Amino acid sequence: MDKLGLAAKLGLDVVIRQSFYGGAQAMIGNDYTPLPDYWLSVLYKRLVGRTVLSVKTAIATNGKLVESSETGLVRVYAHCTRSNGVYPPGSVTIYMLSLVKNETTTIYLSGELNYKPVDEYVLTPHVGEGLNTSRVDLNGKELKMVDDVTLPAILPHRLVIGSPLHLPPLSLAFYVLPNAQAKACMPEIGRASCRERV
Repeated sequence: MDKLGLAAKLGLDVVIRQSFYGGAQAMIGNDYTPLPDYWLSVLYKRLVGRTVLSVKTAIATNGKLVESSETGLVRVYAHCTRSNGVYPPGSVTIYMLSLVKNETTTIYLSGELNYKPVDEYVLTPHVGEGLNTSRVDLNGKELKMVDDVTLPAILPHRLVIGSPLHLPPLSLAFYVLPNAQAKACMPEIGRASCRERV
């Protein structure tokens, strides 16, 4: 996910995977079971639009706020939400990667965003398994195919308005703000060079 966020910030339109089937970073296993990268790709394609938004983050160290960047232990990116009929125009998707090993990271949205609803999609290794697992949980429930051709319902958890975002250790998460009303994400603005701070 970090590669996708960095590529988008640099203006790259396409990122090609090394392997879909077979190999160390395959999206599906030898038994054709989807692996964690597959589920990450499904969520990314459903939620993340093409327009990249600027994100300013800060972290607290010994009670002092210091600037953070994509090279820290928590990587944060934002885009307009993909226009697919699920979320209205103006919606924003924030996605994060936590490389923190033992602590949940708490993130506070600033300004008006703190008073907007947030849908969370948190991907974690399957309960009791480590990072090398072939199974992944979405909001605490294992993601698996319904049958050979049917994806499961991939539903968010709606946070209470004003709640901070809690990013578990060693996890990936997508947070959609359906009522963000970001000008850069409205159809009449266009996508050419829009950048808006989230």
